[in-house]
Amino acid sequence: MRTHCQPLLTPTQLFFHTGRATIEFVIERKDGSLAFYDPKKGGPVKQARLQVEVDGYSAPLSAGNFVANVQDGMYRNKSLQVRWWSL
Repeated sequence: MRTHCQPLLTPTQLFFHTGRATIEFVIERKDGSLAFYDPKKGGPVKQARLQVEVDGYSAPLSAGNFVANVQDGMYRNKSLQVRWWSL
């Protein structure tokens, strides 16, 4: 007996990114404390900037989905789970 399986996503629902993109995240503590160190300013600062380079040449589907999530605001005002031993 043969069964036909439907794909989870159709090709029109997939996001592809061909090229490279740089996405910058701004991170700060909820309490607004000076939690990061900026070597250019020579001291503690409230915010840190994290730049992520997305490579659509090597992984067009993963890059496309990540860029689509960023554009949709999925990571805006989200809390990070950080463990000191993971740094």
